[in-house]
Amino acid sequence: MAVPAPSAVNVRLSLGHSITGRWITRKGEPVAEGWVRFVPFGREPSGFPMRQPGVRTDGQGRFTLEGLPEEEGLLLAREAKGSVAVAVVKPPLAQEVSLVADLAGAVVVGGDKRCREAFVESRWGRLSSAALVSLGALGKVPAAGKGGVLFLPPGRYRFGCWDDEDKECCWTRPFSVFSGEVVTASP
Repeated sequence: MAVPAPSAVNVRLSLGHSITGRWITRKGEPVAEGWVRFVPFGREPSGFPMRQPGVRTDGQGRFTLEGLPEEEGLLLAREAKGSVAVAVVKPPLAQEVSLVADLAGAVVVGGDKRCREAFVESRWGRLSSAALVSLGALGKVPAAGKGGVLFLPPGRYRFGCWDDEDKECCWTRPFSVFSGEVVTASP
């Protein structure tokens, strides 16, 4: 039995949501020419580009990100001098986001042959490889048995990874990152 083709097909596309905000220092001064991007939780690199689109802040530290999904994620900001900022957000937002810059600390992570892909547990939740690439843009994300260096905002963290069978393995002990300092974490 043949089914007649529809005479018209309607496709409805969403433009996505936007986030506006301002990035400032602890003294309240704007962070101009900083880079801000949004990384949804739970999206791995295969589902979201490794180099997520982002925007630069203007001279007053203001930014607008558009076309975002309606799901919780991280608002990540970094600039060339080593300042970083992180916030958990869920678009759409009714008000402007305020990010406060903090000097990143460096984390040297030892490699483990069993480790296929790394992730980090933090106060913002579990950070996927996509989020780690954003935070560690000046460094190297640990993966495939090799160590790396990440630049993370001050806070308490724990590294882990998935092995070739997608099982969690190679956990580090919890460790703290302080502003401008270097720490070492090994499985």
